[in-house]
Amino acid sequence: MGCQYGHRKEFSQAARRVGLDGRPTATVVGDSLRPTLEQFIAQYGAYPHAAIQPRREEKKMGSRLRLYECQCPSPVKVRVASDTFQARCVHCGELFTQSLKRKLVVATEPFCRAFL
Repeated sequence: MGCQYGHRKEFSQAARRVGLDGRPTATVVGDSLRPTLEQFIAQYGAYPHAAIQPRREEKKMGSRLRLYECQCPSPVKVRVASDTFQARCVHCGELFTQSLKRKLVVATEPFCRAFL
């Protein structure tokens, strides 16, 4: 079973055949597989590893892109994956500014000559 199948039908069917239960993206040991694993542990000992801690549902992050605008009457808007984007608008010549939830941050020096 290769990674090319992802968690689709082929993987799901193979997981069921070996005794895994649950959604294909979150399988657990099924009742039919448990005795086999317990017998393996009794014969070979427990696998030496740290305890497995289930992941908690984490809040998904929003967009990592930051919105920057120039000072034109109809502002040029760019989204950039950086908090330190520094460029000038080719129309008005002003530095782009970033809006951070009611707080306005102004870029101080041109960084990329392509935007000068």
